[in-house]
Amino acid sequence: QQKGSPDKDVAINLNEHWNAQFFIAGLCHPWLEYDFIGRYEELDTASLDVFQHVNLPKYMDSFPKPSRNSSTIRRAALEYSLLDSDVLANLSRQLQPDLEMLGY
Repeated sequence: QQKGSPDKDVAINLNEHWNAQFFIAGLCHPWLEYDFIGRYEELDTASLDVFQHVNLPKYMDSFPKPSRNSSTIRRAALEYSLLDSDVLANLSRQLQPDLEMLGY
């Protein structure tokens, strides 16, 4: 394993909510091509694009809007600030493929 690369053994044991999408969605396989990869922050516009692409724009009005709850953002920032620097470094390393793939 290269230094700074995600640890697949650790990733396999993580709950799907915490695991890198790189592993869950099979993005690590070069033979699997995706037409679309969305980001939560762009859910409004991305979902409109998808509905238009599949010729179903009438369903866009009933599609749920993403939550932008500032208290959730503050809570997440607080929780991250409480993490030990080694834990945070390991988390960052595990999620590096996602961060790069999604442009964070």
